[in-house]
Amino acid sequence: ISSRQGVRTGRPAKGGSSARSPGTHRVLAVDATLAPRDPRAPGQFGHAVAVPEDKQEEAKSRWKEGNFNVYLSDLIPVDRAIADTRPAGCSEQQVHNDLPTTSIIMCFVDEVWSTLLRSVHSVLSRSPPHLIEEVILVDDFSTKDYLKEKLDKYMSQFPKVKILHLKERHGLIRARLAGAEIAKGDVLTFLDSHVECNVGWLEPLLERVHLSRAKVACPVIEVISDKDMSYMTVDNFQRGIFTWPMNFGWRQIPQEGKGSCVSRPADVRRRSSVRRCPVMAGGLFSIDKKYFFELGTYDPGLDVWGGENMEISFKVWMCGGEIEIIPCSRVGHIFRNDNPYSFPKDRIRTVERNLARVAEVWLDEYKDLFYGHAYHLILKNLDVGDLTQQIELRKKLQCKSFKWYLENVYPDLEAPLVKASGLNTRKTPYLIQLRILLERAILNLLWADKTLVTDQMCIYEPHQRL
Repeated sequence: ISSRQGVRTGRPAKGGSSARSPGTHRVLAVDATLAPRDPRAPGQFGHAVAVPEDKQEEAKSRWKEGNFNVYLSDLIPVDRAIADTRPAGCSEQQVHNDLPTTSIIMCFVDEVWSTLLRSVHSVLSRSPPHLIEEVILVDDFSTKDYLKEKLDKYMSQFPKVKILHLKERHGLIRARLAGAEIAKGDVLTFLDSHVECNVGWLEPLLERVHLSRAKVACPVIEVISDKDMSYMTVDNFQRGIFTWPMNFGWRQIPQEGKGSCVSRPADVRRRSSVRRCPVMAGGLFSIDKKYFFELGTYDPGLDVWGGENMEISFKVWMCGGEIEIIPCSRVGHIFRNDNPYSFPKDRIRTVERNLARVAEVWLDEYKDLFYGHAYHLILKNLDVGDLTQQIELRKKLQCKSFKWYLENVYPDLEAPLVKASGLNTRKTPYLIQLRILLERAILNLLWADKTLVTDQMCIYEPHQRL
């Protein structure tokens, strides 16, 4: 571990001589980039950047370094300013004076230099220093030389930054656990390594965890363009969902009173109020450290990446917790079409195995719906590994059924079970598959006829049709 720990400035220790500060205060507008060093620098204030005509080939050749416009990323200051995209009313919100401290954990492998630095700078520039216990960078056995001594030297200017260089490839899931194991903050805040945290992003997350240690708080994930590096705000009324066979996606939340005359105060409150979230994206969230370990962290049997957001989401909801999206917390993220790094094993096979493992532990009888959409997994005789520990953990935590989850957390997901007296369970997936094929055929006909298909009529989104 390359460790550079500064003086602890968090909450007074429990039972210590210093009492916690009572009361509340407005969310602090901490932003060291309000007066940028060079206001005219490319990409400043989140603006789009164009590649010069004579640099087009260079930009194109460097795309594969990160599967986004690396050339432009390197042009943009690592501490660039971005616009405050919070909804009206967020700056007036009150949070407690005695919020818990947090350890920020970023895992990466062969991340682009400028993007990683911009992620760290955004955390340090726009977070109240007394709430940051540490920033832990977990290097998952990167092959790039600049992520070794050069990174250590650069980060040495920040006393709260630690770097954990793993000696072998762990994959995202186990790399996060390695960071969590050494974290000293009261709350773990996981971030990807290609983000930009916006002003006021941290306190609203910690406030929710402070109110209930069983709350998992997620920021609104905004978009940093992979093509021109512009910072773009997103629709405030979205939540994370999944469709079969456990495909994560975003869906708009129906707005009460949308289209009608609503008073501005009510509208402001609605836009800044928290949203219950059936499934989180998984890359950016805050969770009480002790609660995270009480839940059993991630399933250690999950490999590399994929399905961990489903597993932790089902576990939180079914075992007594809540997942919320906090509109007053905004973090920009570079969404890439593909990971620029390789999987130690076959990528598709790894993700399929992870999802099947989640289905076996958490979906109960509804796992037939998963296999019905992904019946090839049965044909492959996929080995999901030993599930004994995870099944026992679910019993120990007295978790509710997946049926409860569907009825109370995600009631708008269509999950029809095939039930027939004396039905051979070996034939069940075939019947489910037949129904799915029929539904898809009908849906395609409707779309071809340009008929409006609502979420209530079918579980499939337009981009998922065959």
